[in-house]
Amino acid sequence: MRITLLFAFLVSSFLLQAQLPSGINFQGVARDMDGMALSNTSLSVDIDVHDSMGGSEYTENHRITTDGHGIYSLVIGMGESMTGDFDAIDWSFSKELTVMIDVSDDGSVDIEFTTPLMQVPYALYAKDVLNKDDADADPENELQELSIADNRVSLTRGGTIELPTDLVNDADADPSNELQDLSISGNRLSLSRGGTIELPDDKVDDADADPENEIQRLSISGNRISLSNGGGTIEIEGGNNQDDDSDPSNELQTLSISGNTLSISNGNTVDLSKATVVVGDRASDVPDNPAIGQLYYDELCGELYIYGLSGWSQVPLREGVSDIYDQDNDGNTDDCEDDTADADDDRDGVINAEDNCPRTYNPEQEDLDNDDVGDACDPDIDGDSIANEEDNCPEDFNPNQEDEDSDGQGDACDETMNVSCDGLHPAFSDFDSDNTTIYLSGNNVVIESNGYPNHTSPYWSNTTERCATDPRGNRLCTNENTTENHPLFVEPTQTNYDAMAPGNIDDFNGSYTLTVSADPQRASRSSSTGLGPIGIAVSGAMIYNDEEGPNVPLDNAVVSLDYTAAHTGPQSYHYHLEPKAWSEDDDKLIGIMADGFFLYGRRDYDGNYPTDLDASGGHFGPTIHCPDGEYHYHIQNELYLNQYYILFPGDYQGTPSAIR
Repeated sequence: MRITLLFAFLVSSFLLQAQLPSGINFQGVARDMDGMALSNTSLSVDIDVHDSMGGSEYTENHRITTDGHGIYSLVIGMGESMTGDFDAIDWSFSKELTVMIDVSDDGSVDIEFTTPLMQVPYALYAKDVLNKDDADADPENELQELSIADNRVSLTRGGTIELPTDLVNDADADPSNELQDLSISGNRLSLSRGGTIELPDDKVDDADADPENEIQRLSISGNRISLSNGGGTIEIEGGNNQDDDSDPSNELQTLSISGNTLSISNGNTVDLSKATVVVGDRASDVPDNPAIGQLYYDELCGELYIYGLSGWSQVPLREGVSDIYDQDNDGNTDDCEDDTADADDDRDGVINAEDNCPRTYNPEQEDLDNDDVGDACDPDIDGDSIANEEDNCPEDFNPNQEDEDSDGQGDACDETMNVSCDGLHPAFSDFDSDNTTIYLSGNNVVIESNGYPNHTSPYWSNTTERCATDPRGNRLCTNENTTENHPLFVEPTQTNYDAMAPGNIDDFNGSYTLTVSADPQRASRSSSTGLGPIGIAVSGAMIYNDEEGPNVPLDNAVVSLDYTAAHTGPQSYHYHLEPKAWSEDDDKLIGIMADGFFLYGRRDYDGNYPTDLDASGGHFGPTIHCPDGEYHYHIQNELYLNQYYILFPGDYQGTPSAIR
């Protein structure tokens, strides 16, 4: 039997508090010569940690059983010890790992392979770093104190230097001889030890010495307006209002109604019995070019207006009448229709109680955005929070108003738009340019990230110390010597200092590189995600799956997540759940997965939840970046622990690349 073993390893993390580890997680996949997974198979695995010359430092044995997918997991350092002491391994020198596997369980070695440990497991090395490589076991004898007394600066066990008397090397010992005083006396401005200048008498160079002769006063007396200091006077004709007479009140008139006759004092009368009435409930219903005497009744406000020489004027209704219009001729005025079961104000065949536009004729009852307000009277038909008259696609959900070709018609409804998704995909423009660098390399796209997010978090460095104790009794403290908060630090809200994982975002000084195909394709078979980074978010931070360790669910670690569902870990700050810092129940881009396909929010391009997702949360369809359609993933709209949404709980549908 030929056995194929796929394996990966990484430094173990304390599942909740991410404390110092005591072993190395090792995971592999066992397959037979036909590539089929060896499901539920017992294996005997010997582990040998040795130096590059073959000198063994530690060996152990594990008896394990693969799962239904042929996957097996073990922790190096926690097996049955055969030789050596795992805790005594000196990780400061390079090591190699030899794995010997007995499948037939007959004491023979069916497969053996050796691989170098390319990176020292930092947490294992860090446990002993205080007592290594400085020729003694004292962790404090290199510490010295700096002090100053008068002009002498001293370093304990390190000597003394003498500063100049005035602390500034400026060719003399006087610390104050460069200081001067500025003073003014009369119009003389002086600098001590530096000379004097003479200012003009009135402080302004305006060709004379009088500081006030440019100031004038404006006054009015009767119909005469005057400017002081010989500035002249003008006379207003006809008093203070130039209206061809001196009577200030003869333009005032009074509007009144008697029966069907509407009168204006000192004017004319209108017979309302012969006037037409326009009825409406919005500004657009008011007649554009009304004739004198035109009536308009505002149903919404219950007010009557008439158009005269000076424009529209309100007319009081006669006593006891609250409405003059009965549109459905049932004997009840429209403001009483709520008491009439069969009322149909707009005569569209749908009674008011069931009409989604009771005052607007709309027998088909169209309601594009399903908000119970009919399209005929809905100021935002597509429900994207953009008013119809301002929306570049009023009948297509497009809250971001994208218009790739700048023709005034949004991409969501522009049939002539041609957005290319070839080459460097337009979605990469959403990635933070300070934290990521993205470029084409042949037929591939390279995404480089510093691993930092571009948003606030309680995991940025701050002055609140938080400590934890690992299983071996070592006390680990974060922010021990921090004197100020990082600009992006915010107080924890979803978590608290006691529950937070050790380490801050800015403690990690790494870089991450993902290389994927510029034209990713779905693979013939899906593949499972592993521990560690499985994608890169648009913020620059990493995306992880729904496990906190090998076959360990995230449940117990949720309390350590910040408001945007992320925390620190052995390698980086990373997200497990829907990142509320920039996406919550929407179609925004989350990031790119290791197989090259993009991950979007819970909603689809049209604002609805997709109903055709595969087991990985993916489907083919339009996105905000590629309206012609492409395969992409979504955060699945399934509640986790009754309040969260897992970012990516499924398998890769493409061929994943390692995030290095």
